[in-house]
Amino acid sequence: MVKVHNEIKLQLRNVVESPPSEFAKATAFEGSATFVPSDPDDYGRHDPDGSFRHPKEPFPGLVTQAGYSQQGKTLRDLADDYILGSDLRVRAMAAFDLSSKEKGKTATLSVWRPRRRQEDDGEVWITSCEVQVFRDASGEPNLDPDCGLRLHLRDFAGVESCETFDNIEGTIFISCASLCDFLNDAESPVPQPTITERPVLRKRRHTPSPEEQLNTR
Repeated sequence: MVKVHNEIKLQLRNVVESPPSEFAKATAFEGSATFVPSDPDDYGRHDPDGSFRHPKEPFPGLVTQAGYSQQGKTLRDLADDYILGSDLRVRAMAAFDLSSKEKGKTATLSVWRPRRRQEDDGEVWITSCEVQVFRDASGEPNLDPDCGLRLHLRDFAGVESCETFDNIEGTIFISCASLCDFLNDAESPVPQPTITERPVLRKRRHTPSPEEQLNTR
């Protein structure tokens, strides 16, 4: 996730059109900041893998989450907790569902956002998602140029920011090939340092003198 977060930060800094650039450059990565919902009785408290928040916003606009496929069933619950639990102030959750041994190297990306739905008793807000496979079972990236992590600047902006900044338009895009490279790098084994034999050192801890013992009383 580190490289994904770094790429999002880089693209936010590179937004050049104003006023979107003012908003984008002020939006900061907050790491795994603890999320406390507005209504803790109905929605859970979590520590996302990453979050991006504008200083004028009480909640991050975007949170990121990574997990393995056996945990995939919890993604909807997490999206509900983040998005609905913040009263829609969290505008999007980007979730990376990584492969289990049964699925080879398949990895998917889902972006969750709030959606309004009309029911018999009135209007309600729910969460919905778009899902893409960015790495197939053999470890190859999805080469469709239109597929990848696509975020809108408005995904980082809550109601307060939309009232302050006009025309928050713009897109953050990371291709499937880049996402695949990031994941492959993260999964690569870390080389173990070579441990060379060192001579045995004679060591002696300092023993306080009588004067030092008096001074500490």
